[in-house]
Amino acid sequence: MRSLEVITLCPIGIVASSNDEAKSRALTKPEHGLMLVAEAQTKGRGSNQRNWISETGNLYASLMLYPEIPHAQAQDFVKMAGLAVMDVLKGQGLKPKLKAPNDVLVEGKKICGILVETVTKGKVPPSVIIGIGLNVASHPDIPEYPTTSLHLYSALSLAEVTAFLAESLRLRYESWRLNGFGPMEKEYNAACN
Repeated sequence: MRSLEVITLCPIGIVASSNDEAKSRALTKPEHGLMLVAEAQTKGRGSNQRNWISETGNLYASLMLYPEIPHAQAQDFVKMAGLAVMDVLKGQGLKPKLKAPNDVLVEGKKICGILVETVTKGKVPPSVIIGIGLNVASHPDIPEYPTTSLHLYSALSLAEVTAFLAESLRLRYESWRLNGFGPMEKEYNAACN
């Protein structure tokens, strides 16, 4: 399993989808620890191809990893990313919860969604793309699904949130690499209750 000494932030402006950009790069220029950060997305998506409203001011990031693991283990990274987002929110005095498999909630309202995808080239183990959409400056009005955003609770800037999240993801990844997923599995399950 490859170590992750640093996560490099790479602004990519307005794109269709940060995950699609990362998947494309994974086939041509693999970069372990590169996090693409979009200003906005025109075709953002969540799980099951659901539309993800992606206005400027929120965080849309896709972290590219090459952990050298079997394809079947890739979805563990959804849980790892959820815990990393929780770390950032807890740092602001919030009490977030996880909603399996890929949502982060604050006061019962969705603040973040996570989409993990893989790219396999030949017999090479898959690259893992962790897509994170975090409502920072605003949140969409979805009548059937309450949402919220970080600005209602914190004065952190988007740049600060992005930097904190990158470091939290790095620390969580290194914990997984050194200790396996067992300890985080317990933490994840507790955060879902």
